[in-house]
Amino acid sequence: MLDFGENIKAGTGSILIKNNSDVTVAAINIASDTNKFSITNDKLTMMYQH
Repeated sequence: MLDFGENIKAGTGSILIKNNSDVTVAAINIASDTNKFSITNDKLTMMYQH
C-alpha cells in the first residue's frame, strides 16, 4: 500500500514495479487493469503477485 499526503484518483498511464536493478517486473495499466489496484482517498493498494 502507498499512502499519499492527499486524496488521489486514477487517471491514465501505468504503474511500474521495478526491482533493485531498475528492471520492470510488472506494469499495471491504469485504464485496463482495474482489478490489480484500488484507490481509497489517499491510499493506493496494488494486488500484485510475483
